[in-house]
Amino acid sequence: MAKTTIEGKGRVFAKEHDGWTSYTLGISSKTQDDKWINAYQPIRFKKDVTVANGTDIDYRAFPVVKERVVDGQNRNYIIWQILEFRISGDDMAAPQAEDSYTALTNDDIPF
Repeated sequence: MAKTTIEGKGRVFAKEHDGWTSYTLGISSKTQDDKWINAYQPIRFKKDVTVANGTDIDYRAFPVVKERVVDGQNRNYIIWQILEFRISGDDMAAPQAEDSYTALTNDDIPF
């Protein structure tokens, strides 16, 4: 299995849901005819990390495949786990070596 790391810049959008916060990362690209196209990628931060809505960050992340059952069928989707990030010119917030791995449950393993 190949190791995939994603680096870039984006704007974090935070939305509250009954005591927990979901995050998406806004990503923009310009087309050849100078039109901006926006997309939103679900992301997650380490436990107990909060980021304010509308915060611009530089980040390093890795993709994690998640599974959800919808109408009796499995629906796989990708969420980016933010490993380290920097807000508005701050130094990159690097995790400790053991914190750079995400614990997997049996639900995360496809076999």
